[in-house]
Amino acid sequence: MADSSLWRERDFALLWSGQTVSEFGSMITTIALPLVAVVSLRASPFEVGLATTSSWLAWLVVRLPVGVRADRLRRRPLMIWADLRRAVALATVPIAWALDGLTVAHLIAVATVIAVATVIESPLSLRGTGMCPAGSMLSSLPSLRGWGARRGECCLRGRR
Repeated sequence: MADSSLWRERDFALLWSGQTVSEFGSMITTIALPLVAVVSLRASPFEVGLATTSSWLAWLVVRLPVGVRADRLRRRPLMIWADLRRAVALATVPIAWALDGLTVAHLIAVATVIAVATVIESPLSLRGTGMCPAGSMLSSLPSLRGWGARRGECCLRGRR
């Protein structure tokens, strides 16, 4: 169990709460983007596969150069900008749908922008700060994604 005094540190509490919200948003996006493609746009399995692949391709192509560059920049502004980029990209989906301009290509572009922003943010959190309990608490957040995705799938299927 992490030291309880860690929760009294304002910076860590802000970081942890922001990362928690970000992880829940990622869980929703993991389910929602392919679902929107299939239900609203009647996308083919190939098109849904392209959207999924585009999000994972960013990890392969962008991860190394971004990690090297991110080590030389201030972490906090970079993390905030990455979260803002994801939020703006996601906000374009309902706007495009309301304007009757949502396409599979748009969803692929959104998935790519989200993935690149996630890659930018991923190496940053607490590396080199010496906060071991904080690092272990933050590293447990991605496990929420798997739990949330399974839970969301069960809800969609009508199971509990």
